[in-house]
Amino acid sequence: MTRKRLKNNALYKDERGNLAVEVALCAPFLLLLLFGGVALIQWVQLTRTAERTAVLLVEMLADSRELQDTDFDAAALVAERLVGGRGGASALAFHVRAFHQQAAETTLLWERERGEASLGCDLPPRLPDGALGAAPRYLLQLDLCLAPHAGSSLSPLRIVGRSEVSAQKFSIARHAAVRSLE
Repeated sequence: MTRKRLKNNALYKDERGNLAVEVALCAPFLLLLLFGGVALIQWVQLTRTAERTAVLLVEMLADSRELQDTDFDAAALVAERLVGGRGGASALAFHVRAFHQQAAETTLLWERERGEASLGCDLPPRLPDGALGAAPRYLLQLDLCLAPHAGSSLSPLRIVGRSEVSAQKFSIARHAAVRSLE
């Protein structure tokens, strides 16, 4: 008797197909979450690659006993090999500045650029303060910018805005070769 009454009840409906409707409503959000997570992981990997490459390049230049313009070309080749692999960057640029820092003032000695000019890799200098000591020192600042491959999952970010990754690193020059490019 109760079953018959339930079937006649207006609240009882045929529930076949509910799963298909729920999947159709939830699937776009789940796919967006999945692809967004993949893009975020690629962004973090590209950022870490930029940071490590910038550290390597600035240390390589700071260790040079004789710094010449060809050293910047060699640094560009090293950077391309480090970041140009699968899932890496399609374009890179770096900007190097040398500073002479004394207790009261900081003087820009020279600047050099290599790579894609369209990336505009000229970050504002953020020099460390003179708290590391009053002795004069020579600093190198390296700004590195990377653009992801067009086929990567980060390429939709180019439509929305700027998708380049940048890193800025400093090193104390270990030799007086920094002054040779003045």
